[in-house]
Amino acid sequence: VLVEGAVTPGPRVCGGIPLKPINTSVMPELNGACNTILPAEEGIEAPHSERGPGPSSERRSAAPRVPAPIEPSPPFTTRTFTIPFDFDNDFMPGRVTRIVDGAVRYAKATSAARVEVTAYRGATLLSNGKTLVESPLIAERRARKLEAILHGLGLPATSVVTTWKRVAEPADGIKDPETRRATIVVRPGGANRDDK
Repeated sequence: VLVEGAVTPGPRVCGGIPLKPINTSVMPELNGACNTILPAEEGIEAPHSERGPGPSSERRSAAPRVPAPIEPSPPFTTRTFTIPFDFDNDFMPGRVTRIVDGAVRYAKATSAARVEVTAYRGATLLSNGKTLVESPLIAERRARKLEAILHGLGLPATSVVTTWKRVAEPADGIKDPETRRATIVVRPGGANRDDK
């Protein structure tokens, strides 16, 4: 796991240094022979827990409902939707697919003249001073995946323009997770356009 964040003042938690904001990316296994799970270090105690061991007798409420999306309404202007990605990955969890869905809803509501997909390749500055860079083809994979999703959700191929950046964004050790992204820019069409 790649863990990124800024060290924050305060006591250690279970021996760990607190980081905020924190961003984690699951990394692919580089060596299948490395499959040993090490025990926790002696002397590190977990914080006190209010609930005792064993199954809980409390009933859990149903999972919180996700509110229905709000339909876009005029005035319509050019709008950018930013899709974050984990390091060297093109997987989109539910929180990200909602952003893509919002972009598609906006494009349809505005009869978008043009939808521009641009994907980026990132890097991260490690605590040892080295820079870890995403694979050279990751931006293209992200862009093509988003393009296929947009077409699959009903946006015409003639309105979607897809590009990607092969050069990795520079790493600064602070905003590195923000470099791993794609953007969807929706430009309203004809009479729906308010930003001429």
